[in-house]
Amino acid sequence: MRGRTIGAGLAAIALVAWAGTLCAPAAAQTGQGNQSGQGATPLETLGVPTGAPAPAPASAPSPEDVIPQQPAPATPRAQTFPAQQPTAPQPAPSQPAPPQAPTQAAPATPAVPTPSGAEPAVPVESPAQVVPPPQAPKPKPPSTGIELAKEARKAQEAGELEQAIKLYGEALAAHDLSDENRAVVLSNMGIVHWAEGEPDAAIADYDRALALQPHYADALQNRALAYEAKGRVKDAIAGYGAALALQPGDAFALENRGRTELYAGQLKEAVSDFTQALALASGDGYAVLWLHIARATSGQDDDFEFRQNARSVDLATWPGPILSLYLGTTTFDNLRLLVDAAPDPGRQTVWACEANFYGGVLLRLEKSVESASEFFKQAETYCAPSSIERLAAKAELARLSQ
Repeated sequence: MRGRTIGAGLAAIALVAWAGTLCAPAAAQTGQGNQSGQGATPLETLGVPTGAPAPAPASAPSPEDVIPQQPAPATPRAQTFPAQQPTAPQPAPSQPAPPQAPTQAAPATPAVPTPSGAEPAVPVESPAQVVPPPQAPKPKPPSTGIELAKEARKAQEAGELEQAIKLYGEALAAHDLSDENRAVVLSNMGIVHWAEGEPDAAIADYDRALALQPHYADALQNRALAYEAKGRVKDAIAGYGAALALQPGDAFALENRGRTELYAGQLKEAVSDFTQALALASGDGYAVLWLHIARATSGQDDDFEFRQNARSVDLATWPGPILSLYLGTTTFDNLRLLVDAAPDPGRQTVWACEANFYGGVLLRLEKSVESASEFFKQAETYCAPSSIERLAAKAELARLSQ
């Protein structure tokens, strides 16, 4: 399943998964309940860090195909105990040894008295007795553009975004990357700037990448997402179209364009894109949700088909519990308990973000406008800057304010 964070794909020397869908199995708590907005409150999970590691876009041509990565040197095994030395065989006695002259004992070294109140002197070992520990070889600092870019990727994976930007810049300054690899580095820099909440800087990075590789589909889609965040709706839709012309079977790009069309009021086009996305990614719970949202927003009676589509989704795995909320087989309170019991803080943040956003959409469809607005505000709090749901929550709040 494709990632739900903004960024069509980290390619080549980019991240393998900057932020996945976080679909680790979690038992969904279900129960019959009222699906109206009555009594529903935003899923406030105290102590949950804001934001989630971001990116998860599709892949681009790998620079590693151009310059193979050297395998790391094998680490020598440490010897825990000193090896025993073999004992030399002793010669058998043949004749009694001649008497030896008495050896005069060496005069004893006079003891040095310790001053009153001072600690006794610690005897110094002979240098022959001191064995220095083995010195590990110092790692060679990265020097080529490819090496620097790979170090930047590691920093990006670890969430060290400022360090990633610094290393990507050094990789470009090495002047030994091909145009293809320079485009990859620039696109990845755009993803980092986007994750930092800097869409203008991200657009500039994507522009430079596309100047080198005009048919770089992932950079086209990522730039379209940044356009969407800036309110450049026509540019965003055109950008998704250009990416889809290069990769017609990209369900994620279809979902992204469909969402942009939905909030631009192009409901017919949005329904068409979400229908195609679901056909390409059967069982994708997000595609099922967005198709239902687009149809219900346009006034269509989608209940029967929504239930049919939901049958292909594992409701016990996220975002299955959200679909259960829409199906009426669980309640807001049960969903809150599930979010509170998330297996780790990262998933708790993502689940709180998505539960608030999609819960808000359900309340909006049920005409509970005031409750829906509160849910969307909470989604803005918990959703990472690079998440699709944060963009959509802003668009929903703008719609409700009209």
